[in-house]
Amino acid sequence: MHLPPESFTSSYGKSIYFSSNDKLEVGSDDYISWHLLNRASASTNLALNQAGHSLLRVSGAYLPNLKPRAFAYWSTKSPRDYVIACTRGTCEAVRYSLSEGNFQSLIPANFIALPKLHVDDLSALAVSITLATILYHEVAHVTRFHLPYLVEKKKEGLESLSNAKRLCEVDADKWASYLIAPELLAQARGINSALKLRVPEEIVLREVLTLYGIALHLWFAFDNHITLKKSSIYPHPLIRSTRITIGAADNIPTNSDVIESLSIERSISILNGLSAVENTHLRSIAAQQHSFELSKELFDINEKYSNIELSLNPALHEIRSKWGSPD
Repeated sequence: MHLPPESFTSSYGKSIYFSSNDKLEVGSDDYISWHLLNRASASTNLALNQAGHSLLRVSGAYLPNLKPRAFAYWSTKSPRDYVIACTRGTCEAVRYSLSEGNFQSLIPANFIALPKLHVDDLSALAVSITLATILYHEVAHVTRFHLPYLVEKKKEGLESLSNAKRLCEVDADKWASYLIAPELLAQARGINSALKLRVPEEIVLREVLTLYGIALHLWFAFDNHITLKKSSIYPHPLIRSTRITIGAADNIPTNSDVIESLSIERSISILNGLSAVENTHLRSIAAQQHSFELSKELFDINEKYSNIELSLNPALHEIRSKWGSPD
């Protein structure tokens, strides 16, 4: 892992580092955070290098702060360096939000695979895929060159910057759903194999996808209510979690010849599984952010996802040309 640049350290302090000799307890917050942060920074370096941006470096920073936060960093002071950062309190906060939301009670009663997992394994799975998504969201900010783009937009005024931030956040969610898809498939295959279930892999996958949507919703509702309130630049937690989950489902390969039909069936399964989440007290709390009607909001955000390339991609292409190989 590359070390963060001095410009980052001077602003955020020194990071925590674990060596191969450090015996971290498997499933602990430090273990999950360190493992996922390393993987996020390594995969981002690989992606940038494969895209021809070999001069750029990405480091991971595991910060000792206990306040939950994950973010991507870039500065004109060190334009070759990017940082994907996560505080020590983030994983703990994710675990707390899932426990507080009693996520296990929201798992549909007719599920076959997930109820067979040990409670600690189920919790570790939910925490890991949630934190992975948080970090993949930051990976997208780096690989899509959102950070230098926002620095450029800031010069145009606060209104322009605010609109650009919203576009980048939706774009990062979209790419995070792409990045998490292979991991969700791998988890489903691992569970199916470990439990020696005699059911199609697709059934276990749909259970994992539903758990994923539940976990994301509980985290987004907790995060919005605690830190973002009504000023959130993100969609409503239920909309955001549902769209990311369905986006991930759409990007998981299948052996079926009827891909479109299977994609629809997965989406219906996810929505049915998330029906309990709609009635939780957390939805009522988070709805204070702004009222919404589920089907209309899903349609509207699908429209936003479809149109975002038209407004954002040309601008990001210019930014990539300018900052992809800085002097």
